[in-house]
Amino acid sequence: MESAPYIDLGEFIDFQDHLLKTVQDHSIPQVADTHKRIILNLTDQGYDANEETFHDYSEEYAIVRTKEGYAIHPVDLRKTGGLLNSLDLYGDTLTVDDDHQAVALGQMTGASGKWGYERDFLDVSDTTNETASEDLAEFLQLTL
Repeated sequence: MESAPYIDLGEFIDFQDHLLKTVQDHSIPQVADTHKRIILNLTDQGYDANEETFHDYSEEYAIVRTKEGYAIHPVDLRKTGGLLNSLDLYGDTLTVDDDHQAVALGQMTGASGKWGYERDFLDVSDTTNETASEDLAEFLQLTL
């Protein structure tokens, strides 16, 4: 008796395993890199995550920054660079390091409600998510 024709799916299963491993190993870091790049770019230009202009530095702080040789326009949240330079992937979370958590929280909440405004720099928008998705798709296409 003849055996029925068959298709060996072993190669497909190997590819599927490779695909899943690549996605698992690289998706979060790839998306985090895109978000980090966009956050730093927007912040350097004086914009928050929603591409709205940051509220000006307070008059008192603007005087201090000017005396110390730092620009006051655009508001870029940079002085020492520590806050934004510490932005990185910690586990599965893109955030600033422990030494800068309080500063980031203060910026995000308006110094815990003491200011009449917030600087929402550490967030993502639909546009940022779309860019991250496109970057990930391109990365996976080149990698696979």
